[in-house]
Amino acid sequence: MDYLNLLLMNIHLGVRPYLVVYLSTALSWNPLQIGMIMSISGLVGVLAQTPVGGLIDISKYKRLLIIVGALIIGICSLITVLVNDFIVICATQSMASIAGTVFAPAVAAISLGIVGRKNIDKQIGRNQTFTAVGNVLAAIAIGLCSYFWGTMWIYYTIVLMSLLVVVTVFFIKEKDIDHQLARGADHERDEQAVTSNIWELITKRSTIIFIVSVILFHSANAAMLPMLGQLLSAEEPRYASAYLSACIIVAQLVMIPLGVHIGALASIMNRRPLMLIAFLILPIRGLLYTVSGNPFFLISIQVLDGIAASITGVMQIMIAADITRGTGRLNFMQGLTATALGFGTALSNLLSGYLIKYEGFNIGFISLAFLALAALGFFYFAMPETKEQEREARLVNKL
Repeated sequence: MDYLNLLLMNIHLGVRPYLVVYLSTALSWNPLQIGMIMSISGLVGVLAQTPVGGLIDISKYKRLLIIVGALIIGICSLITVLVNDFIVICATQSMASIAGTVFAPAVAAISLGIVGRKNIDKQIGRNQTFTAVGNVLAAIAIGLCSYFWGTMWIYYTIVLMSLLVVVTVFFIKEKDIDHQLARGADHERDEQAVTSNIWELITKRSTIIFIVSVILFHSANAAMLPMLGQLLSAEEPRYASAYLSACIIVAQLVMIPLGVHIGALASIMNRRPLMLIAFLILPIRGLLYTVSGNPFFLISIQVLDGIAASITGVMQIMIAADITRGTGRLNFMQGLTATALGFGTALSNLLSGYLIKYEGFNIGFISLAFLALAALGFFYFAMPETKEQEREARLVNKL
């Protein structure tokens, strides 16, 4: 699992910011075209997230799903380099988005199926830490390869990592995964867990507020790093990939120690205070991007991104687990959360593409900062504490 987390998210989420650099420098596409590609592929991924989560709930072939997803992303990466056509790249990125929807819920499900409820908080934190280490190593490799041999090596590196993911998955033993636990069900309430009402789950007040909060957060957050990549590309095209790699590395270096600590804190603290920290960081980060155009100053701001990403990476999974405990719908809920994330990301990229083209980078960052303030206010006033719900569900299960 540690080696899988080291590799897996790089081939999906880790490469997304580099797509902006590749399209703007190697192919000379304008910000609106880039925003359309990011938004369309993001929206296609949105449509796949929830059904994929439901599929993972009922499937005992979670390892196979990861393998197929990795191979699809590797093939799409090759096509992106070989063909300079808007329709083709849009199609390949959309297919990669669909394939990538498997990874996060499958890894979380396998983790729960291996370590059980008692240790899942710490395991999710551990997953986050190894993902951050992998992101640092991948950013260094991609940055160096693209600097010396060209931006197309961004995608050749992704192809290699996809193959390594396939090899790594085979070392996870099927017999070690409890598929009943992996979908958030309780053995003693198996029949009820199998027939848990999806409509009842998605209409719960805590579910609705949580999903809206995720959409608002990522509507403000998702475009900030791609916008920064475009800003650096516009100022110094030759060093754009290296600067973007530095941005990612700084954030991931922060996440490496924080992942484990956030997981440990999640086991003893309530969810809401930790999430509020992430929501508070986001508007501060957006406004700081407008203070100076110095690349090293802009890169240093990524420390805040690392803190917020560490918190949300762990807490979104734990809140989903709290809301769905005993229902057998954990991965469906993860898919629903990922759908909200993807929808927010698509909105963010579409908005940023328009703002950059017609208003400039500073207005773009300020607009996202104000959207982040609205997200903070909504979460603070509306979101209940879900850890208490999880405790109540545990008591009901015992009765």
